[in-house]
Amino acid sequence: MIVTGVVESSSWVIRPERRVTSTTSLPDGKVIVKPPNPAEYLVGTIFQVKVDRVIKKQGTVKVGSRIRVFVPGFMTTEQPALVEKQNYLLFLSKFAADRVTFAGTMTYKPRKQTDSVVRFKPELTYVVAAGPNGAIRISSDNMTVIDEVKAAMQKND
Repeated sequence: MIVTGVVESSSWVIRPERRVTSTTSLPDGKVIVKPPNPAEYLVGTIFQVKVDRVIKKQGTVKVGSRIRVFVPGFMTTEQPALVEKQNYLLFLSKFAADRVTFAGTMTYKPRKQTDSVVRFKPELTYVVAAGPNGAIRISSDNMTVIDEVKAAMQKND
């Protein structure tokens, strides 16, 4: 599937059982609190994207709909770096998640005041195809890339 859309929000996909704060008591009675390291519990990030153009269809995705895009890992250069409020050309495929690998994972908004978590549903999610090259940030400088992709799709039909 190929779409363009704006990243509206993001959430982390975490393993809550690994999100542990540790403390160390010092001889003088003070306590050092060590917050959890995201690299130890973060599985990836979910981005909610509002679709503004469908170039190649897959399923029932329509203009104006919202899709969830999963980017695995924590601060890796092998995956696209999506930024909220930015427009992207996305080459996507359905997320073929292994149920065992993602069992017990939850979504979590790290910048929210509450620690509410919701079960992660990989079956409702897409992934970016072709790693970092599957997400192209659209700006006034490269708007023609959309037409180039459309033309390439017509050649292949």
